[in-house]
Amino acid sequence: MVEIKRPTFLYHSDFSATRFGVTFDFILAQSIFSHSGRDIIAKSFGEFKMCLGPNALVLATFIHPHQLNGTPEYEGAGWIYPGGVTYRCETILALARAAGFAGRILPWFHPRQTWFALAHSADQLPPPSADIHLSGAVLRAPELLPK
Repeated sequence: MVEIKRPTFLYHSDFSATRFGVTFDFILAQSIFSHSGRDIIAKSFGEFKMCLGPNALVLATFIHPHQLNGTPEYEGAGWIYPGGVTYRCETILALARAAGFAGRILPWFHPRQTWFALAHSADQLPPPSADIHLSGAVLRAPELLPK
């Protein structure tokens, strides 16, 4: 699969997605923002906005306060690891709007975090009618089980 897809990995500490020098159709950020202060999230969202294709989508996970036993929303900055930080949905969506994105929560399964979708406009987000396919139930569909 690596030979077919030929992925590119960059290691740098400034969270600059534009360093890839390409336009993305999808950006997947799982378990990144659960360790990030608002400064990193804002920087990343701004970078994503600059290199995301016109009909593209960002999928990212965040920890909601109820997922860490009511841990207060994080107010600090920088990279937080080990450990995780929480943000209210309103905060995440406000950060998305500040970067020029429309966003919404997705009911896609994750054992400890909440998925969000971001797009250039609200009409480019997955419609709520498609949420049934993201619930995780599809992972147990009989037609997808090994034979």
